[in-house]
Amino acid sequence: MKKAVVIDDANSCLLCKNCIKEWIPAILAHKKNYKVKKGEVIFKEGTPANGIFFVHTGIVKVHKRWGADKELILRFAKEGVIFGHRVLGGNGIYAISATALQPGIVSYVDMEFFEATLKVNADFAYNLLMFFADELRVSERKMRNLAHMPVKGRVAEALIMLKDQFGLTNRIRHL
Repeated sequence: MKKAVVIDDANSCLLCKNCIKEWIPAILAHKKNYKVKKGEVIFKEGTPANGIFFVHTGIVKVHKRWGADKELILRFAKEGVIFGHRVLGGNGIYAISATALQPGIVSYVDMEFFEATLKVNADFAYNLLMFFADELRVSERKMRNLAHMPVKGRVAEALIMLKDQFGLTNRIRHL
């Protein structure tokens, strides 16, 4: 990853939007922005976790190894979404991998600063808690569907989820 210069404002930075205004200079001093290329691995499962990432622009695939040569896509992170956060309260090792699906910019803050941000900013901590609760609900629904839904139903559910997350375009590709 290559460092990127990004002009942040309170509306484009997820941390800035959810933290008290007095904390914004600290965020801007600690946050690092990186350009990522399509297909670039941002972090790999099993590596030491030193911080948390946010998507500034682009889309990131969050995935996990499944067997020797398969991967399980857990979710997609788009602009304004946090990833790599499940390391909080864990053993300091990423349990997942993250790969850029398109060129973009990701922001990074080290774990020590992220934890300080949580302690100082109640609104940010609350919003992160709500994000975790929603993620847990989605994971539970996926597990239920995996166990009880036929393949056609699971494919339909995945297509609906992608539509809800990314929307539809009216572009038709002519072959």
